Amino acid sequence: MAAGNDGHGGFWQIEVPVAAAAVEAVEAALIGALEVAEIEGAWPGAGVSVSSFEEQPGQWRVSALVEAEPERRRLAAALAALPGRPPEISVSLLAAEDWVKRALASHQPVRAGRYRIRGSHHTVASDSAVIDLVIDLGPAFGTGGHASTLGCLLALDALAEAGNYARPLDLGCGSGILALAIARTWARSCTQPVLAVDIDAGAVDIARANAELNGVAGRVHCLHADGFGHAGVRHQAPYDLIVANILAEPLKHMAADLAAHLARRGKVVLSGLLQRQEGGVIAAYRRAGLRLQRRYRLDGWSTLVFAPTAKAGRQRKRF
Repeated sequence: MAAGNDGHGGFWQIEVPVAAAAVEAVEAALIGALEVAEIEGAWPGAGVSVSSFEEQPGQWRVSALVEAEPERRRLAAALAALPGRPPEISVSLLAAEDWVKRALASHQPVRAGRYRIRGSHHTVASDSAVIDLVIDLGPAFGTGGHASTLGCLLALDALAEAGNYARPLDLGCGSGILALAIARTWARSCTQPVLAVDIDAGAVDIARANAELNGVAGRVHCLHADGFGHAGVRHQAPYDLIVANILAEPLKHMAADLAAHLARRGKVVLSGLLQRQEGGVIAAYRRAGLRLQRRYRLDGWSTLVFAPTAKAGRQRKRF
C-alpha cells in the first residue's frame, strides 16, 4: 500500500502520554476512533498501527500511525469519554524516511514459543527447534509483535504439542502471520491449504506476498472475503482449527456462524480483545456451544482458546 493519502509520502503520528493504568483504555479508544472513521469514510485507510511503550516507570506513551491527517476533534471526543481528566493529544506529520528509521530500530526479532518473528534484514543463527516467520515492515499492517498476535502464537505452540490439524482457517488474517505459522507447523497434516481471509483487499495482497516470502505460497490460500458470508469460506468447512485475531465486537457477532463451521473436535483461537472484554466474548461463545479451554494474557490483551462442549459436539451439523 502506498504511504500516505495526502500526497506527502509520510504518515501522521498521534501520541498520547498516559499513566500505566490508563494504557488499555486509551489504546481501545484510539482503535475505536480509527475504525469508526474508516468505516464512515472520514479517513480512507486511516488505521495503520497502534502501539504503546513505557517512557519511565508508571508513565507510558500510546502512539498511532495513520495515512491521512486525522480529525483532531474526533480523537479528542473519543478520549474525553474516558474516566478522569482527558489526556493531551499531539498530532504530527512524520516523513516517510523518519518512519522507516524508527520502525527498523524498533523491529527486532520476537519469540513466542517455537516461533521467531523477524524481518528479512535480520541475520539469525539457524535453529531446527525454531520456526522463523519473516515479516517485513509495511505501512498498513503490523510485524507480529503485538500482544494479541503473540498470544495467538503461544496458543498455536501449545496446540502443536497436543495434536495435528488438517483444515485450518485464519479469519481476519491481516499480514498473514498466523496463517504462515499454521502452514509451517502442520505442513504434513494439512489436507488443504490454510485459508487466510480478510475483508481488506490490501491485507490479502500483503498476506499473499508474505506467504511467498516465507516459501509457503502453495500451502496458504489468501481470499478477499467477508468471513462466513462468502461461499468460498463456507464451502471448505468444517474447519478443525479456526484463528481470529480481530476485535471483541466482531468476535461476538460471528460466534454462531463460527461455531456452525467448526468440526466436532475442532479448536478455536480468538484474540484482539482487551482483558476487560473477556466476559462478553466468553459468554457469546458459550451460547454458541463452545467452552473456554485456556486463556493467555499479555500486556492487557487476551487470547482465548475454545472447543465444542460435549453436547454441542453431538448436536453440531455433520458436514
